[in-house]
Amino acid sequence: MALTRWTGALGDGDWNQVGNWNSTVPGSADVVLFPKDGVTSAPSVNMTHDTIGFDQVIVERGTTYAIGTSGNPLATVVSYLLHEGTGTFYFNYQDASAYAGAERGHIVVRSPNQSLAAVIAGDDAIAQVDIIEGNVTVNNTNGVARLFVRPDNLPSQARVTIPSTSLVIETVNDGGIVTIESGANPTEVHMISGKIVNSSAALASSNFILGGTWDQRVVDITGIGTSLFLLGGTLDTTNVVGAVLGDLYIGSRATILRGAGASFVNEYEIGGTDLI
Repeated sequence: MALTRWTGALGDGDWNQVGNWNSTVPGSADVVLFPKDGVTSAPSVNMTHDTIGFDQVIVERGTTYAIGTSGNPLATVVSYLLHEGTGTFYFNYQDASAYAGAERGHIVVRSPNQSLAAVIAGDDAIAQVDIIEGNVTVNNTNGVARLFVRPDNLPSQARVTIPSTSLVIETVNDGGIVTIESGANPTEVHMISGKIVNSSAALASSNFILGGTWDQRVVDITGIGTSLFLLGGTLDTTNVVGAVLGDLYIGSRATILRGAGASFVNEYEIGGTDLI
């Protein structure tokens, strides 16, 4: 394992050129560092490295340049990725099965970029993504096992969009703002605090609201076995028109804002069996 630092000294943004690194082009199991100082050009050329698995990729706090582009993201396997810069990190997680003993990755975004801190895509499931700060799009068609949105301070510091093509197995929102677009596949969604705007009909199993606001904007999801446990916070269905929203279990500390056209298959009071 070696630590390799990007300099961009050649000015062409080419990952494969030795002259753009402090010592050598990073190899398998290396730690890749993108520093805030001493950088001439941002990495944007030859960004696909699907035969290499890095141990860590670190973007220092205070870094202002982007990593990759929307059409040419950094495509590789990495055990741990930390992005604390203000530029956009375009990342595509490659198929971990191609590497013997490769981990499926842990990505942490703590970026002050509230416009677009990172776009996280991939050809294979990512084990865990933590959004602590920044505006992030999670667009992995093959799944993110666990997505945690948990800002240090203000909820607006951590914003996540799950687009229509994305699959996220479990999402836990603890103070951030999560937007789930129509057609996305967030298998289970749980909220401790913050806000979720849900336009997807693909929820399955059990989904828990302990606090915050769940803004429901979904079409008819009858028949897919969705249960929504409203233990606290607010469920807002005022933006739903003519939709049946599965089974609802309501706790005594919860509030529901009912839309004229929204209904549920069944509604139960938690702690009893009476139909509301």
